[in-house]
Amino acid sequence: MTEKQSMEQNWGRRHDFVALDESTITSLLQPVFPDKLLASAELLTAGKVNTNYKITISGIDEPFVLRIHVRDRMAGERDFNIFQLVQKRVPVPHILYTTTSSKPGAISYTVMRWVDGILFSDILASKDERAIAECARNIGITLANIGTYTFPKAGFFGPDLTIIEEFDEESTLSYFEQFLFTGQSGQHLGPTLTQHLWNFLKDNAYYFDAINAARSLVHSDFKGFNILVRQLDNRWNVSAVLDWEFAFAGSPLVDIGNMLRYSHLHPAIFEQEFINGYREQGRMLPPDWKKIAKLVDLLSLCEFLNSPTPRDALRQEVTDLIINALEHWEDFSDS
Repeated sequence: MTEKQSMEQNWGRRHDFVALDESTITSLLQPVFPDKLLASAELLTAGKVNTNYKITISGIDEPFVLRIHVRDRMAGERDFNIFQLVQKRVPVPHILYTTTSSKPGAISYTVMRWVDGILFSDILASKDERAIAECARNIGITLANIGTYTFPKAGFFGPDLTIIEEFDEESTLSYFEQFLFTGQSGQHLGPTLTQHLWNFLKDNAYYFDAINAARSLVHSDFKGFNILVRQLDNRWNVSAVLDWEFAFAGSPLVDIGNMLRYSHLHPAIFEQEFINGYREQGRMLPPDWKKIAKLVDLLSLCEFLNSPTPRDALRQEVTDLIINALEHWEDFSDS
């Protein structure tokens, strides 16, 4: 895979943008800015699931973000509770207002303050190794801080951060089995690769023992285009971690695997400094952590394929990533 062909930005959106006219946006903003006029609304195109507008209000100098929750109408409440929980240790946007509705045609949305910064994915694309190293170390520190928040058990969150679907020791392998043989993933991979992957997973399932007891906060979409960075006093730091819609309680190795998915395409300093920052905060990694992180990232890749009609770019690249992991498995030694 060439770098141009292997960025997730090319995968396309999972949901179409929600087109809103000026009067609708003005109406949505009334609970936050009563009787204020909308000055501008700019569609932000970086996301893959929800719809975001950068908005300005007449008479107010700072911009804001209007986020329309498309996939999960309850995501705003969950985001608010996560942000309230982590804001002292993790840079997140400040939510001004959120509302949910299950009524047909109603809009569930959040209004939050704009955060200045550059997407870390753009820093990676710049090839500036100094900037990449500084950002990566601070991102590792940030991830370590995220992992300090723990829960009574592992599983998926409800809106109030209670666990509504608990994981058990068989969960990881059973999810793979579901995607490969009941869902759509195996159909897109083809029977030969599907069986090869399944045999590989069963042979290496013992690695999952290291994460079964983990119950830390996991972002679950921890990658360059969900992290804003900013340079202050000639140093790069994280200014916000965005898009927490898929967060759950589990192992930080999920986020590590996500962040390092394309590490083979970036300067070695990226992975080194990311892990150095993570360890700098006193966070421990188990033996064979890199193999475990690669295994759990394979689960994310299979989930991407679990769609009747995944886009061609996504299907081809995810397949290539899976093949690459299988072919280079012995190369994923701890560093």
